[in-house]
Amino acid sequence: FYKSKQREIIVHEKYYYDERTNSWKRDKKRINKKIREEKAQLKDNEKEFNYTDPLELKRVKIPIYKEINYFDIKGKEIYKVSQINKKLLDISKKKNTYVNSEEYYKKIKDLKKGQIYVSDVIGQSVKTNVIGTFTKRKAKEANIAFKAEEQAYAGKENPNGKRFEGIIRFVTPVYKDDKKVGYVSLALDHEHIMQFT
Repeated sequence: FYKSKQREIIVHEKYYYDERTNSWKRDKKRINKKIREEKAQLKDNEKEFNYTDPLELKRVKIPIYKEINYFDIKGKEIYKVSQINKKLLDISKKKNTYVNSEEYYKKIKDLKKGQIYVSDVIGQSVKTNVIGTFTKRKAKEANIAFKAEEQAYAGKENPNGKRFEGIIRFVTPVYKDDKKVGYVSLALDHEHIMQFT
């Protein structure tokens, strides 16, 4: 199930810092995908027709879930497939949850058959000390080293920055002969939501 649930995300090209212009530049020139039809398809649109070739964007497939696990009523994990932590843990203890900050075990005890608990977004905050484009001048003004990878990712303002990694957890109870015996949990990779929005 885990391996079959993968979706494409768009990844941008590699960037480097151009000392001459004090800006971030792409390693390669972006390739536009040519489409044969470049005229307006309707006669009425011929006067004001603007055409731009679509960009060829690089895509990679990644799992939808960072983790899928099954744990018993007491919070002890029995089965798990995970990019987060492969060890079976006691998730009733907050310190054994994602970035030591989840409290879903307390909130799922009253779930009935067919009900699903959905968490808030959980992830470690990634900060930056520079507002706007991360440049050598701004790093110097902020009295920090010019290390883009130590500051938050910010699109073209800091394309080499550290990205936010988060999850949204979905939990539902598992019943056997009308008795609750455990829970199934799926940790959705927040990257898919960021790509979607």
